[in-house]
Amino acid sequence: MYTRLLRGCAACLRVTRLVLLVAMPAMSVLASPSAAQDMPAPVELQVRLLARILQFDRRFPDGFGGEIVVGVLYQSRFRASLDAMRAASSALEDEHANGSVGGIPLRVVPLDLDGGLSLADALADEQIDVLYVSPLRSVEIGTVSQVSRDKGVLTFTGVPEYVRLGLAVSVGSRGGRPEILINIAAAAAEGVVFSSELLQIANLVEGSADELDAFPDPAEP
Repeated sequence: MYTRLLRGCAACLRVTRLVLLVAMPAMSVLASPSAAQDMPAPVELQVRLLARILQFDRRFPDGFGGEIVVGVLYQSRFRASLDAMRAASSALEDEHANGSVGGIPLRVVPLDLDGGLSLADALADEQIDVLYVSPLRSVEIGTVSQVSRDKGVLTFTGVPEYVRLGLAVSVGSRGGRPEILINIAAAAAEGVVFSSELLQIANLVEGSADELDAFPDPAEP
């Protein structure tokens, strides 16, 4: 069993290193100074890593049915958010065209918070599996997190700070290299259990004090 674990971890590292080697040129070219303040990794790289991260969810592939539905949460009146939605949607569609995720097709659903959207209703109506959260303005991330947990939807974002505030997974940067960040408590609250292979190469992040108070340990009274 130990040997199988080591082999699985080695395979995970090889996959991740391959993705990073391919994507590093995009990171240096596409991450503008203004965008880097919120999203240090370019959206195309985020999506490529998301497609691989999903395969380390223990629910994969049976828990996703016949397709993986990715909702892209954004604000049409906030330019950075709108641009991120467009880039994420395009990258996700490219991922679908290139063979989907482990053979499971992707469907992308833009979700505009500035259009009077009820997030809870949208997640249920569209049967969203993954919620990609773009940079948002004047929005409580804890509220987004609460809805995603109630609906059992995995959250993913390119804004590392949002993981500390209660979202599950992000792609950041350390020393000029991409870094996967995971809030394990948030992921578990969304019904996601990641494999040890992924956790060994990720930076595990604890939530903020407010986030921990809002979502206490289930074992506590």
